[in-house]
Amino acid sequence: MFWLAIAILSNTVGKNSTSTVGTTLAFCAFAIASLPLITAYYFGRHSISDSGMDYGGMFGSRRQFIWSEVKVVTYSQGMGWFKLELESGFVARLSAMLVGLPEFARVALAHLPREKFSSEAYILLENAREGKLPNLMGGGSSGA
Repeated sequence: MFWLAIAILSNTVGKNSTSTVGTTLAFCAFAIASLPLITAYYFGRHSISDSGMDYGGMFGSRRQFIWSEVKVVTYSQGMGWFKLELESGFVARLSAMLVGLPEFARVALAHLPREKFSSEAYILLENAREGKLPNLMGGGSSGA
C-alpha cells in the first residue's frame, strides 16, 4: 500500500518535472515486488506436533506430513531458511526467522535421526533449541 500511495501522490500532490511515467512505474513495481512477502505473512502459518507438521505455503496451500516422511533437512545460508525434503519430493521451507524456531528445533531433533540433517542444519537447530538463533548476516548463531 505504501508504494501504491507514493505512486499516486507523486502524480497528484506537488507534481513536478521529476514525476514521470518511469518513476510511477518504478513505485508500482516495488508494490508488486512486495506481494510475496505479504502473502507469506498471511498464508505461511505452520503448526508442529510430536506426530508431524501442518505446513502452510506462501499462496495458501496446506500440507500435513509426519516425521517419518522427511528425507533430509538442510539449511540455505543465502536464503535464510531450513529446507525439509519429503520422500514424495515435496519441499517445505521454514524461515530461520520463524517465531517458533526453538520449538521446531526441539521437536525436529527429537523425532528425526541425526543422519537426516546436513551438518550445518543440525548445528543450527541444536543452537536454536537452546535459544541461540541463526545469525542471518554471516552464518553461525547470534548467541542471543
